[in-house]
Amino acid sequence: MSNSAKADKYMKEGDSHSSTGLLKWKPNWGDAAESYKAAAKLYERDNKLEEAAKAHLKESYAFYKYGVFFHAGVAKREEAKNRFELKDYNGMMADAYSAHRIFMEDGKPDQAGDVFENIAKNLQKAISESGGERKPRRYKRKKKKTDDEMEEDDEDTNIVDVPSTVDKIHKKIRRKRI
Repeated sequence: MSNSAKADKYMKEGDSHSSTGLLKWKPNWGDAAESYKAAAKLYERDNKLEEAAKAHLKESYAFYKYGVFFHAGVAKREEAKNRFELKDYNGMMADAYSAHRIFMEDGKPDQAGDVFENIAKNLQKAISESGGERKPRRYKRKKKKTDDEMEEDDEDTNIVDVPSTVDKIHKKIRRKRI
């Protein structure tokens, strides 16, 4: 039996664990999470990253419902890595943010910080491999923008730009004097 066939079997098993029925009143989230985790690893071995990302998504949800937040964050982080390999940078950032939020909820700020640090390193590596050198931005002093103007600027860009996003967060923090 090939890895993909085994992974499909584990996905069906996980779906059956996470559902309810006539004699089964509550889902078994722990077994579902383990089944999804096994399926994700097998998909990754076959280099089926889209299916692996979906399996990690279900794994994360199952661990979250089971109450094991650390493993839910790890699954989201793995999903973000798969999205990076697929060059789905917006999905990668959404998954990284979810992993960060889950780690913070679990009280693991070190793990939460490592998520964004690893994503930034991977993005920098991808930029340098593509031949595009990222030059540091030079800021001119301008009049201060209102929050509405800043949100309009954010809506205009669909490309994920980690350094500028971090700069905007720092500016908001400085404005609020936190």
